[in-house]
Amino acid sequence: MLQEFCPLMSIPDVYQLQQVHCMNIEFYHLPICKTSVTNNKRKLGISSKRVIFNLFKAVEERRPRSVTGMGVYIFRPLIQWSSSRQHRKAEMARYRLLDYSFTTAAELARAILEFAGQPFEDKRFDKDKAQEAESGTPFGTLPVLEVDGKVIAQHQSICRYLARQHGLSGKDETEAAVCDLVMDGLWHMFSKVRHAEVHQLSKEDRCAVIKKMISEDAPAYLDAYEKMLKDRKDENDFIVGKEVTWSDIGLTLALAALKYRHGLSLETRPQLQSYLARMMEVPQLVEFLSKRAQEEAAL
Repeated sequence: MLQEFCPLMSIPDVYQLQQVHCMNIEFYHLPICKTSVTNNKRKLGISSKRVIFNLFKAVEERRPRSVTGMGVYIFRPLIQWSSSRQHRKAEMARYRLLDYSFTTAAELARAILEFAGQPFEDKRFDKDKAQEAESGTPFGTLPVLEVDGKVIAQHQSICRYLARQHGLSGKDETEAAVCDLVMDGLWHMFSKVRHAEVHQLSKEDRCAVIKKMISEDAPAYLDAYEKMLKDRKDENDFIVGKEVTWSDIGLTLALAALKYRHGLSLETRPQLQSYLARMMEVPQLVEFLSKRAQEEAAL
């Protein structure tokens, strides 16, 4: 119990420390004898506000720091306090996603929101009835995300914003950059398909575009992702780091679509094949893909 570390702290203060402890922050305790604490009670009677301030300051600085003066130190914070604070703010925000009724790149934004358990309003428009919604956007097109009334346009910006807000952009700037690398590759790979969807080509024409993409564009990107996974030391790792990021969500959606909807075999890429199998065991992703398949079947 953290109260054993901080005997001068009240129960509410200890509860706040426990909340931070649950954020994957490790605590390190240097024992102090009871007599020493008793004899120095006046000296050690630091206010609870100062204790919490020092604790959070240690997290923000990402280095050990004395919390109470009683031998309690914070050690090796694994995630930034600011990111967790953003996550709590994100949970309280009101999200409204405006998009076309056909499949767009905003599918990833929906997947991120649903993975994070974030409620949102999903407003969709037929292309010929979307003029009013488009007129209120920065570039005259959908999708856009409204956050408490503020508009964020462009699907890449929307997804990056949601990933940061919900703690899915990696544990540091380097992992965030690798997430961007993975996703930029996917967006380039699917760019011709997105063009076909936005311009609402016929089903036959879209199938032809997808078939050409799979044979001409996809191999180079899939080989790159195969190598990224192979170069990782731990075979149970995700594509970036040791926790799910938005790049895992995006790559899983892409691989699932290519394999299960368009018949792409992953047998020649064993790392991607085992990766997809692992990700298909993540409950939130399975639920999202199942829901999406039912929606497409109903069209």
